[in-house]
Amino acid sequence: PPALADALARARDGLGALAPVTEQLALADLLTTGAFERHLRRMRRQYGRRRRAVLESLTRATPGRAAPGMDAGLHVLWLLPDPADGPAGREAEEQRVLRACREQGLTLLGLADCSARPAGSRPAGGLVIGCANLPEARAGEVAAAITRAITG
Repeated sequence: PPALADALARARDGLGALAPVTEQLALADLLTTGAFERHLRRMRRQYGRRRRAVLESLTRATPGRAAPGMDAGLHVLWLLPDPADGPAGREAEEQRVLRACREQGLTLLGLADCSARPAGSRPAGGLVIGCANLPEARAGEVAAAITRAITG
């Protein structure tokens, strides 16, 4: 607002380098024309389709289950079934599955690496699967590779 222009100019003087003007003007244009909001809506739909494709492909054939309450976002959290040696082997099983995924060209995160837990407690054992850059058409292929890694 014009009433704040002088105060803003004085505040900026002490800040040094700021974001380049060209990028600021481009962002302002995106915001004022509504293009930024349209982009966000389009990307939400696209990311939602990708996430659903991964989740549906995993659910059809992959041992384990999706974490409850995780029905949005750019990742699928897939909980691994308990290994034969029970909860004590969860972390080792998670690491085994992650290695098998890497051998097939997949880079995933393990739940143990992404969780804070009290000393002495065991992680649930799971995979954090990013789906933002995964085309829907490849969801089945990725789910099959994860299935091979788990059942391997």
